[in-house]
Order: sequence, then C-alpha cells, then structure tokens
Amino acid sequence: MNALANMRIVARGLYANVITKQLVLDPIHIDEVNKTVIEEAQANIKNVMEELLLFATFQKA
Repeated sequence: MNALANMRIVARGLYANVITKQLVLDPIHIDEVNKTVIEEAQANIKNVMEELLLFATFQKA
C-alpha cells in the first residue's frame, strides 16, 4: 500500500489528477472456479469505479 501512496505523491507533484481510492488485488481475492473475485473485492472495485466515474464526469464539465 505504501508504494501506491508514494506513486500518488509523485503524480501530484507532477500536477496529475489522482483519485483518492486505492485498490490492490492479490491472488487470494480471485475465485478461479467461478472466474470472479470475492465479495469484499467486488465492493472495493465498485467503490473505485464510482469515484473514477465521478472524477471523469467532473473533468468533462
């Protein structure tokens, strides 16, 4: 998680726009049998996607 935080700091230093949510998926989050991710990971993915959509809508305006 520290690597992601450091990348965000560097990106902001270069005047990049970054979203505040972070997501890390490990193999333990992936359900190989059903070809999906576990429920907790689904919620995290949904949160990131909602923030990304909000950010993209804001940038478009």
